Amino acid sequence: MAKTSGKAHGGNIAAAVIITVLGLLVLGGVIYYSVLKTNSTPKYFKSDKAAAAEKLYDKIMGYDFENHYPPAPEDVMDAYNDIFLILYGDMIIDDQILRQMVDKQRELYSDELTAAQTAEEQVANLKGNLAELENLGVYCTRVEKKATLSDANDKDSCVVRAILYFKGAEVMYRNYYLAFDNDDKRWKVSNWAQTDENFDLLDAEEE
Repeated sequence: MAKTSGKAHGGNIAAAVIITVLGLLVLGGVIYYSVLKTNSTPKYFKSDKAAAAEKLYDKIMGYDFENHYPPAPEDVMDAYNDIFLILYGDMIIDDQILRQMVDKQRELYSDELTAAQTAEEQVANLKGNLAELENLGVYCTRVEKKATLSDANDKDSCVVRAILYFKGAEVMYRNYYLAFDNDDKRWKVSNWAQTDENFDLLDAEEE
C-alpha cells in the first residue's frame, strides 16, 4: 500500500480550512446584506411604495430651507407639494418620518399658521386624517401646480392654484395663499381653501 506523505496530508487540511473560511465569509456577507436591507430606509415606508417614497423622501430632506429657502411663491409650492404628496400618498408607516415631514412643512408656514397649532397637535390631527383616508382606500397620487395670481396693489401676497389627484376619491381643487414675510424676506404659506374646478371658492378647509 502506498504511503500518504505528511506534506500532502497537510495540504489537504489547509485546502479544507481555506474552503471553510471562504464559505463562512460568503455566509457572513449574505447575513450582513440581509440585515442591511432589513434596516434600510424602505422599512419606514409601505413596501409597495418604498422605491418612490424613498426617492421623494431624499428629495424633501435635501431641501435646506434655513440656508437656501425657495425664492419665489412657485418654488415654495413645489416643495410644499412634495411634502403633501409623501404625507397623503399612503407611503409612510413610521411616526418619526411623519414628524420629519411635518417639521419640514411647518418651515414653509407663516408665523400665524404655525401659531395656530403646535407640531405635536398637527401630527396628531394628521394621523387621524390619514387613518380615515386609509380606511376609505383614498390617497393622493399627484399634485399639479397651476397659475399664480398676483395683486398689482398688494405685492406681498399671491395665490397659487393647485389640483390634487386622489385614488378612490374625486379630484380636489385648492387655492394656496402666500404672504411675503418682510422680516425674513421669504414667501410663506399663510392659508388655503377648497375651490370648484374653476377655482371659485368653497368653504375653507384645513389639512
